[in-house]
Order: sequence, then structure tokens, then C-alpha cells
Amino acid sequence: MIEQTVSIACWLAGWLFSAGLILSWAIAPPVWRSPPLAPPSAPSALLNPEPAAENWQLTGQTANGLARQYVDLNSITGSAPFWTVHSYFIEQRADGQADGPIRADYLTLYDCDRQRYKDIAPDGTAAPTWGDAAADPLNQATMDYVCGQMSGPGAGNLADAPAPLDEGL
Repeated sequence: MIEQTVSIACWLAGWLFSAGLILSWAIAPPVWRSPPLAPPSAPSALLNPEPAAENWQLTGQTANGLARQYVDLNSITGSAPFWTVHSYFIEQRADGQADGPIRADYLTLYDCDRQRYKDIAPDGTAAPTWGDAAADPLNQATMDYVCGQMSGPGAGNLADAPAPLDEGL
């Protein structure tokens, strides 16, 4: 009789533990779940502790439209020739093998004079070397857009920004 009671108690404890895990996952989704692919209403606190992004702008895309780069116009900081920008890259999978589009968020430092860039880690440290913007067409398009907006006529007035370059990449 005692063995049967212990067996029932163990089964009940296991069932309650499993139900608790399921309920906790339903209430608070696991942290490993991928972020939404639509432009976020607020940038990652790790990337940019500033106010929420309100103005995403397409700055470049590949000729086939499968890869695109967006910049948060409200995140641009710095002074000429250096500008820091929060952006994201999204790539639609042509092969259909992936679960969906791939998205990567970046905080990037652009050097407009030397046409180069550095990605900045979430802890604020910059990459050890500069990348050549000419070797990365989407980064080149984003740099051209940001540098042009921040140093051209009406610099800093991004509300009237022209249509971004989106062909020939």
C-alpha cells in the first residue's frame, strides 16, 4: 500500500512539474526565441538604450530584392565625418529551406571621409579593424545615405530624406 501511495505521489509531482513548465513557457516565452522580423517598435536595449525607433528607412537592397538594409533615422548620432547608426539587415531565403527570413541588427560606426565602417558590439566595444564599405554594397548604400543626409544641404533634416538607393546592388 505504501509503495502504491509513493508511486501515485511521484506521478502527481511529475505531472504538476510538467504542467508548471508548460504554463511558464506560455506566460513567458523562452529567451532563445528569435526576434520578430518586422521593424521593432524599440531597438534592443543592448544595442541602443535610447528612445524607441520611430522612423525606419530602407537604405539599400540587392537587385533581386532578397536582401535589404534599413536604418533607424532617429538613432543617428555623432559628428562629421563619424556617424553611429542602428540598422538591421534582412534576407529572404530563396531556397525555401529556412524557417523564414534571416534578420541581424547592428550598431555601426561609419567614417564618411575614408569610406569605411566598424560594427559595435552590444557592450559598446568596436570591432578591432575597419571594414571597406566598397566591399559590402548594402553597407556602402547605408553609408552613402547617412553621410549624404548628415553632411549635405539641410543636414540632419531626415524627415525630407530622398528615396534611398535600391537598385544596382
